[in-house]
Amino acid sequence: MCNLSRPAYQDMNPFVWQIDPYTSERGNPYLRPAYTHSVEMTYTYKYAASASIGYSRTTDLVNTVAQQAGNRAYTQPQNLSQQDNLSLNFNLPLPIKPWWEGYLWLGVWHNQFKSQLSDGRLDAGAVGGGCYLSQQFKLGQGYQLEASFWAQFPTQDGIFTNRGIASASAGAKKSLWNNRATVKISVNDLFGTQCWSQSVDFGSVRGTIRSTWESQNVALSFQWNFGNQNLKTRNRSQGGAEDADSRIKARKE
Repeated sequence: MCNLSRPAYQDMNPFVWQIDPYTSERGNPYLRPAYTHSVEMTYTYKYAASASIGYSRTTDLVNTVAQQAGNRAYTQPQNLSQQDNLSLNFNLPLPIKPWWEGYLWLGVWHNQFKSQLSDGRLDAGAVGGGCYLSQQFKLGQGYQLEASFWAQFPTQDGIFTNRGIASASAGAKKSLWNNRATVKISVNDLFGTQCWSQSVDFGSVRGTIRSTWESQNVALSFQWNFGNQNLKTRNRSQGGAEDADSRIKARKE
């Protein structure tokens, strides 16, 4: 299978976004689209559990590169010549009891990056992985408890080395009015572990980037399904609009 990925509009914006007096971000109007050729083989057991192995090669991968100019450093998206990815994924539903259900996803992969950059030759690779685990407990009379955990293990991303990140959440909900409405309360990032950190040691640049945000919060939501539940909604493809939306990304704070 062949896939074409166009650069995000923000990545092609040539203006400079100043983070502090010594650090900035800037776009690259000369970015080229990336092409990915991939193959995957999947085995499914009893229409539920599945395992898959895949390989892909991406040319002109758009990836962030850090550079130094005098006593100032800046990051800029650039095209890397090649990325090779070998992955192994497991999807496993966990029907433990009639009142206790769960789901587990586990993935392991190896990324290899190769490119000739202005600061030298990049030839770096590493094993990475991630997991997601969720549990649901049906208590009767419309009450339900939920808990989930996800993690991403340390890996390589271009010239950067990403450290691990993980998060756990829990919540409870109650169905009302013959399941036509639901009220839910959830606590996100219970242990405050959602902290993104990566380091770089390439060419003249050495440093660590650490990002934190207000990940710990309590959310209360109410959902009410109006109308006839037996009516089916027609799917309408937006064509070019969907492609444009995929190229818009939020600015990281």
